[in-house]
Amino acid sequence: MASDLKDPAGAGRGTSGCAVLRGAVSVRQRRQGAERGSRIVSGHWPARRRLQLILRVLSRQLTVREAAARHGCTVAQIEEWRRRFLHGGEEALAVDLRPDARWDAPARLLSIIDNTTAVIYVKDVQGRYLMVNRQYERLFHVTRETILGRTDHDVFVPEAAEAFRVNDQQVLETGRPMEFEERVPHDDGLHIYISIKFPLLDAAGRPDAVCGISTDITERKRAEERLRQLSAELEAFYHAQPDLTFKVALDGTILDYKTGRMSGLYLPPEQFVGRRAQEVLPPEVGVLIEQAIVRAFAPAAELVTVEYALPMGDGRTHHYEARLTPLAEDRILVLVRDISARKHAEESLQLLAQRLVTVREEERARLGFDLHDGVCQELAGVGILVAAARAHLGSAAPEVAAKLERAEGYLGKVIDHLRLLAHDLRPMLLHELGLAESLRSLALSLSTPQHRVVTTFARRMPQLDETTDLAIYRVAQEALTNAARHAHARLTTLTLGPDGGVLRLVVQDDGCGFDTRDARTANLGIASMEERALAVGGRLELVSEPGRGTRVTFECPLGARRPREQAG
Repeated sequence: MASDLKDPAGAGRGTSGCAVLRGAVSVRQRRQGAERGSRIVSGHWPARRRLQLILRVLSRQLTVREAAARHGCTVAQIEEWRRRFLHGGEEALAVDLRPDARWDAPARLLSIIDNTTAVIYVKDVQGRYLMVNRQYERLFHVTRETILGRTDHDVFVPEAAEAFRVNDQQVLETGRPMEFEERVPHDDGLHIYISIKFPLLDAAGRPDAVCGISTDITERKRAEERLRQLSAELEAFYHAQPDLTFKVALDGTILDYKTGRMSGLYLPPEQFVGRRAQEVLPPEVGVLIEQAIVRAFAPAAELVTVEYALPMGDGRTHHYEARLTPLAEDRILVLVRDISARKHAEESLQLLAQRLVTVREEERARLGFDLHDGVCQELAGVGILVAAARAHLGSAAPEVAAKLERAEGYLGKVIDHLRLLAHDLRPMLLHELGLAESLRSLALSLSTPQHRVVTTFARRMPQLDETTDLAIYRVAQEALTNAARHAHARLTTLTLGPDGGVLRLVVQDDGCGFDTRDARTANLGIASMEERALAVGGRLELVSEPGRGTRVTFECPLGARRPREQAG
């Protein structure tokens, strides 16, 4: 191979600038030839062989010059070995301190070239290959023996070969290293390489070859292209947003803004730039925004949402929603949306729900009053007449008297049932005993030997207005009644108490459960419970699966409530 690496067109020229690379390629052949000549390079001798040689020199079997000539060593090497042996004994010969013994430059250079993932090659001024590394062989299915003397036109398609040749010519003409982005055909298509090409100089300092080190950056370029596309999409999305958008620094300083429309803004957005929210917004709103910024910068934070209201110049109040999401290590993106229309719609819906609940409760109260004070009283009067008729007949018509007695008993049961119904329609205990005691009484009335209802209340129950008390009672009544009538539950638990800023009611049973997507579940009073939750600004959650029981959760805010009116 050493002969193949000679410059095909350089006969009679001086020592080439690529001699080191050429020598690296042929070092193995030279070493093999030396071994065949029984002349082992002295730097690679084991310590025992060195000891034998030094002992022969010291016993005067050989002179230093004879030993050097016979074994391919230098006189200086043998003198060094003798000195080390005389001062340190046999162990001193185990370490060879010569630089060329620790670092065999051509062999090490060839090892580096062959084990790198980069493609390394050398071409002469005519573009003929003088050397390629193992990575080149693997990628382009050639060997060093077959590539020597060939050009890029023998390996690649004409377009690629010509592009490589143009780049090589630029290096030779300028005489300095250059960097190129080259497209190289592979088995799976074109790959993109960054190629560092530099001239190799002859003894006279003239370029006589080009060395190239090419690194495949295809995956990096694909990632860059994908990143560019994503950035373009994000930029387009960013500019298409009608919302007001701020970029905020870690200390809360507003760095930049973008707005789709100016109407409905508290202040012109340019007045925010370079300032913090607390400096331009009302104090309570500024503190709320600053706290949201801190939460957005917290570890693992993804999206923080905060709502606030701002007084406008026309005297009206606008409601806003700010969404904060991390944008980089030291900044976040804040999207501000005017939600006044949504808030007004929610308030209107809540007022409508309150009105619906109020009308329904008024109608229930009227019906309860009519049943208790009207129908029940009239039925009681009928019962008195039946009792009088039974007493008047006496023993004169015992069979008729017996029937009247049975009718009197049935009438009494009807009156008791109607009175209980009137009580449910107009829960007087709620006003007299309070929410907790009313719920305990309700649970007790629904408990049977086959179905146990257990109640748990917080030690300190907050004072609520009558509207909220009634909403909670009705939701609990509906949930407990459903569990008793439809769930076939053995145990139902009711838990009520404050949790943070809300009052939470949870009714859980171990019954048969049901599919919440089934339209037939509407007759379980779910819509009525949701309306009551909406009327007091709360929310209702119902979770159930066939065979897994049912859980009803009702929450309402613990804001300022009207105090319960005291009797007397």
